[in-house]
Amino acid sequence: MRTNLLTTNSEWLKNATQKLTVAGVESASIDSLIILCFSLSLPKLEILTNPNKILTRKELKLANKLLTKRLEHYPISYLTKQVEFYNRTFYIDRRVLSPRPESESFINLLKLSDISNLKYLTDVGCGSGVLGITSKLEFPHLNIELLDNSKNALKVTGINVDKFQISSKIKLSNLIGNSDYKFDIILANLPYIPYTTTINRAASFEPKMSIFAPDNGLHFYKALARQLVVKKKNPKYIFIECLDNQITELTKLFSNNSYKLTMSEGLVHRFSR
Repeated sequence: MRTNLLTTNSEWLKNATQKLTVAGVESASIDSLIILCFSLSLPKLEILTNPNKILTRKELKLANKLLTKRLEHYPISYLTKQVEFYNRTFYIDRRVLSPRPESESFINLLKLSDISNLKYLTDVGCGSGVLGITSKLEFPHLNIELLDNSKNALKVTGINVDKFQISSKIKLSNLIGNSDYKFDIILANLPYIPYTTTINRAASFEPKMSIFAPDNGLHFYKALARQLVVKKKNPKYIFIECLDNQITELTKLFSNNSYKLTMSEGLVHRFSR
């Protein structure tokens, strides 16, 4: 890639995409565009409709720096400090797990549920807060509680709550241990990957505590089920994300609390009472 002032948008994108492809980055084309947009502080459309724009030395230096990191499979969301989720842009950094597109199924299933007369939603293990915040933005009538056992994660949650100017409770909590909500709805995207599972290179940069769990990945869901019994709380809906080979055991687990698996989309499942 040329490093002088004659590098254009289209040239940089072409060369960056080639390099990322060789490095085994599946999203090479879109990642190149995201990096260039971030480096130039311009929207995608403006980049694409001005292919012959020449990058300044400063813009080129930043774009190449970010590209070098991405070639090492460093997550694109950590490079740009932002992630798209349900058509909104959230702040993100290394203190939290980067939200996956498949987790948007939480919101899709929520929209297919009868929640018009429900008031309280708790996002357990909220991380960046994208699930709870998106729920509030899509369903303004809900009262939102955002819980996590990481102070650092809750700082990121707070940034996003302020960004979207929503009203919510943010609390440090071991699952629902410190919650005082009535639990009409629980969203629980808890760590569920068994320690024996090999993760991709990008995920290796993310907080391990947000990915892995003991007991074949089911430790935290089992703990959540126990806490619901202790607290004598019976939300109408519990939404969880898990691996395909875990759903049978989790269905049995929640059936002990009188819940039935009533709807699924991808890795996300709705249990109803």
